[in-house]
Amino acid sequence: MVADLDDVIRSKEAAGRPKDLQVLPLLYGHQATRSTQRQAELE
Repeated sequence: MVADLDDVIRSKEAAGRPKDLQVLPLLYGHQATRSTQRQAELE
């Protein structure tokens, strides 16, 4: 079982621990890349 990236991000935001907050920029970047790729596939 693999968690959806959006769920992982929400979980880390809610936890608010320093180690979770530290990784959020990387996860946001990956989320943006995935969104851009999905948009391109739809065009």
